[in-house]
Amino acid sequence: MRYWNTLLATYTYEQLATQLQQGNIALLSACITALESQISEHSYPVYSILEKCNPIVTPTKRMGFTGVPGAGKSTFINEFGIFCLEKNPSLKLAILAVDPSSTLSKGSILGDKTRMQELAIHERAFIRPSPTNGTLGGLNKHTAEVIQLCEIAGFEWIWVETVGVGQSETIVKTLTDMFVLLIVPNTGDELQGIKKGIIEMVDILLINKIDSYAAKIINKNVGDYTNALHYNPISAKNFLPKVLTTSAIEITNFETIYTNIEEYFDHIHLNNFYTQNRTQQLQQQIEQTLEMQWIEKLYQLPFFEEQKTNLLSQIQNNPTQIQNLIQQFLSTYFKK
Repeated sequence: MRYWNTLLATYTYEQLATQLQQGNIALLSACITALESQISEHSYPVYSILEKCNPIVTPTKRMGFTGVPGAGKSTFINEFGIFCLEKNPSLKLAILAVDPSSTLSKGSILGDKTRMQELAIHERAFIRPSPTNGTLGGLNKHTAEVIQLCEIAGFEWIWVETVGVGQSETIVKTLTDMFVLLIVPNTGDELQGIKKGIIEMVDILLINKIDSYAAKIINKNVGDYTNALHYNPISAKNFLPKVLTTSAIEITNFETIYTNIEEYFDHIHLNNFYTQNRTQQLQQQIEQTLEMQWIEKLYQLPFFEEQKTNLLSQIQNNPTQIQNLIQQFLSTYFKK
């Protein structure tokens, strides 16, 4: 955090806000690192910088990418990202890749850049790996703020790649405008399409790695998933999800995928879903932030840890009284 401390000692919040809005990548990275720090003194200045930034006027495109491990998310994002940047010479693309943290060591590999080598050195691309740090749902607890920082720094497209667990990867939907699910053919997942959960949130379902399978298998998978998506309830966006096929290795159907993305965003802007969705996301962010800060404040209260230890001892002796004991414990801090 030496660089971060130097920045804070050298510039005012107004100056740092100006630099961030001018696309200072080193400052952007430092802000994200400070946010993800476990020390609150590091993260608080980021919010002061955000307060000094001008509101974002130009609409951005937030897209979430998820899928089971081995679906080829990172490889696809690298190749398709290069395709999009070449197709649109003014585009700035940020990729936020979230890696799982070990429950034992608390560490993360953060190796997504190694699988996105072309994007990692592209002058109009920004790749930021982040650990989950124990947060469920496939994201980091500060992903919403990181998205906002990237948008302030001038990135129009923000792609969020989750850790890739599968059915639990639904929180990304609350932070993005478009939800993309990657699968591989012939893996026995076809029946998952008729279950409640992640499939209901899909805007584009990509069947990847089609170069490794026969056309008959691919066609069957397309039919199965297309039928499964028809079971989804009609959402507020009134958009019929698409099932598309691709191969990140052979750059297959990238033009079709790009066109569908553009058509999707045109559609949600026309029917006002884009604005409604962003408003709902802000409400959810407020609720989540309040919840996290209430918990942090609770843990900071005097004698909390000691009394929590006592609570655990009582519950171990009276496991059938867990609800009553917890209510009594909380009443110590929160009076009706």
